[in-house]
Amino acid sequence: MNEMDFESSLKRLDEIVNILQQGNLGLEKTVSLFEEGIGLSNYCRDELMKTRMRVNVLINDNGEIKEMGYKGEDREEP
Repeated sequence: MNEMDFESSLKRLDEIVNILQQGNLGLEKTVSLFEEGIGLSNYCRDELMKTRMRVNVLINDNGEIKEMGYKGEDREEP
C-alpha cells in the first residue's frame, strides 16, 4: 500500500465497499479489491489504536503520574 493518511485510506475503503456491493465485477477484480480493502481496514484499525493510546493522557499530579482516559471510555473519572 502506498503512503496514505487515515482519512484517504478510509475514503478509499468506502469506495471499495461501494464497488463490491454493486456485484458486477469479475472474480479476479473482486478478490483484488477485497485484498486491498483488508489492507486498508487493518491500517485504519492500527491508526485508531495508536490514536486511542495517545488520547489516554498522562497527567502529573503532585509527583504522581495518573492516566486519564478519554471521555466515553468505561473508567471512573480521576
